[in-house]
Amino acid sequence: MFKLSGQPGLGSELTILVLSYNNIRHVDACVDSFLSAQYGVDFRVVVVDNASTDGSLEHLLARYASNPRVKVLGLDRNHGFGGGIMKALELLGFPSGYLAFSNADLRVDPGWFPPIMDAFRLGDVAAVGPVVCYYHKPGVIQGAGKILRSRWVPTMNADYAKNEDYYTFLRAHTEPFPVLYPDGALVVFDSEAFKAIGGFDTSFFLYREQMDLGLRIWLSGRRALTAPASRAYHVGGASSVGRYTRSLTHRNYYLSHKNNIRAILKDLPISVLPPVLGLVSLRLLVYSMLKSVAVRDPLILLATVRAAAWNIANLGDTMAERAKFRRAACRGYWVLEQLIKAEFDVVASKSGR
Repeated sequence: MFKLSGQPGLGSELTILVLSYNNIRHVDACVDSFLSAQYGVDFRVVVVDNASTDGSLEHLLARYASNPRVKVLGLDRNHGFGGGIMKALELLGFPSGYLAFSNADLRVDPGWFPPIMDAFRLGDVAAVGPVVCYYHKPGVIQGAGKILRSRWVPTMNADYAKNEDYYTFLRAHTEPFPVLYPDGALVVFDSEAFKAIGGFDTSFFLYREQMDLGLRIWLSGRRALTAPASRAYHVGGASSVGRYTRSLTHRNYYLSHKNNIRAILKDLPISVLPPVLGLVSLRLLVYSMLKSVAVRDPLILLATVRAAAWNIANLGDTMAERAKFRRAACRGYWVLEQLIKAEFDVVASKSGR
């Protein structure tokens, strides 16, 4: 793909942040898998409890009180994923070296980290992630990174290699490869690169934060990679308490669509912004209309309308963020523009234009 020059600023320390919310069933196994893994650098695990109500914080404090490699942070409220990470980094004084961000319902292979380090050595790399497989089907891929993909309308956040056989995939992918963003269940950042692109946008709370970060990685002139020899296993959905209610579904639609639009407005080069925004907005609207009819729930459509209204009301803030990062972006605008234009060429060929 697009090879960028430069040397990586490799760190000698790894800070693994495990964000947990009501994950008492899974968080121990997650932390223990990180503690049992092989590392070529000094490491520590920081469990960030996002104001859980299931006794997680007390349990974690008792379980790891005597382990010098584990630190437990209890936050004052649920800050969401990106907000929780940013709050924890603030409390930790923003560690140097590598920063790993993990869901609490994840396990890693013992050898997951050395391939990540090898990928960073390729140069101009901001973030690297493993191939994430299903925990209950460890030979099947849940995601190998987020990519641009054509489904008649460009999709900015598609899962690469979803449901493929891992071992077949590994034979075809022997080297780290570029993605828009690694799978969000576990990603490792170079700390300086993470700071340079501004970290997580805390207005997102949940959903699409990886899309926003991925766009900013490429805009900064750096790359995001997946290391196929590194593997993790994700349970998925473990932070949801009980079964999904209608109100939770409405919230999920609202947050996902709101953040999707904000990321496009904030990050895309102006030459491709109007068509991408128009097509993606149309796609979200049509999908919500069809879903509302299918399940007889008009509030799903209303959630999409609310998402658009939020972006209109907060357009000034979004444009201020865009201008702030635009001053720091350089050749990355050209790189990202080529990626998106190539995707539109595929869409145009499908539609016969």
